[in-house]
Amino acid sequence: MEIIGGRYEQECPVIFGAGSIEKITDVIKDFGCSKPFLVYDAGVRAAGAAERVIRILQEGGLSPVEYDDVKPDPVDTDVTEAGEAARKEDVDCVIGMGGGSSMDTAKMVSVMLNNPGPIRDYFLSTGKVPSHVPCILVPTSSGTGSEITRVAVVSEADTHAKGGVFASGNIAVLDPELTLTCPPSVTANSGFDAFSHALESYTSGATDPMSDVLALRAIELIASNLKQACDDGSDVERRTKLMQASNFAGMAFSNTGVHFGHAFGHQLGGHFGIGHGLSCAYTLGEVARFGAEVSPQRGRDIAKAMKLCVPENATGSEIGEILADAIYDMMRYCGVPSMKEKNFGREECIGLAQEAIDTNPFYYNTPVPVSVEEFQTLIGKMWDNYQ
Repeated sequence: MEIIGGRYEQECPVIFGAGSIEKITDVIKDFGCSKPFLVYDAGVRAAGAAERVIRILQEGGLSPVEYDDVKPDPVDTDVTEAGEAARKEDVDCVIGMGGGSSMDTAKMVSVMLNNPGPIRDYFLSTGKVPSHVPCILVPTSSGTGSEITRVAVVSEADTHAKGGVFASGNIAVLDPELTLTCPPSVTANSGFDAFSHALESYTSGATDPMSDVLALRAIELIASNLKQACDDGSDVERRTKLMQASNFAGMAFSNTGVHFGHAFGHQLGGHFGIGHGLSCAYTLGEVARFGAEVSPQRGRDIAKAMKLCVPENATGSEIGEILADAIYDMMRYCGVPSMKEKNFGREECIGLAQEAIDTNPFYYNTPVPVSVEEFQTLIGKMWDNYQ
């Protein structure tokens, strides 16, 4: 019998449901704030979501200041620039609206408003746990889980390695109506990002009973709704379930952590300049295969969540094959290009292994140790098995 134990917690409360964005003014007033710094990117502006939120804030008697220059996967100097802009405006809270880049930028800006200097001064490597002004997070896609995580992630401008800052949102407003304008590619990449959080949480070396429940439910919701949402982005019910899945997956991996899939995903994204969701998608099949080989029962649990048939006498390797095949089929259906199609050289990808280990300490959160040579083999399989 598997012995399950562990610590679990949730720092950021959530307001969830279609139309919940209408409550954001009350949320801000509850913090005693009146001049929010609204952080978002060009995609959020083009979708009309920012305009809607600004109208709600202004009609509620607030004086929002807009910052719409968030870059995809920003570097620390971008965040410092946003924080300096917020300081000049004398704002009293921050709203992060969009995907992970916007929400993580907002979390770090909230730190800068309470602390001097550039954001680099508060990286995890410094050991600091800085205070911050109230931060409200509003996702407009269903993938990062950044609204619920306690760390904001950013790339270092000089090394391109991923860094982070301890910074949680004070409250998150999850309105699936804000995701209706996400194009199929964003829907797919976001969904696979959430899938990677849930899958790595459930196959990590630090599982706990609450995270297990949340991770499996997230996997079930994504497997049952992602393809349909890519086909019909206007389906509010599918969008609602995917947003719930993303949030649940974020809660799960906030407690358990991730492991080698994200280590490679971070390095691949930084090296080739691709989005985090896409880079993590490439790791899914082999993470699932590895997890099932280590723990056939956990592999069965994942298969059950995905509504896959597994023979009663199947081995861990056979269960892993079933999982990987189903995941790769889902990726193909959703139009995810292969690493080969993206012109990422096989040997170049494998060559990222050591750097991924050196710059992502959570690499060692695997359920059993994985050497650099084994990691290189896994990366080779990620490249070979999804074509």
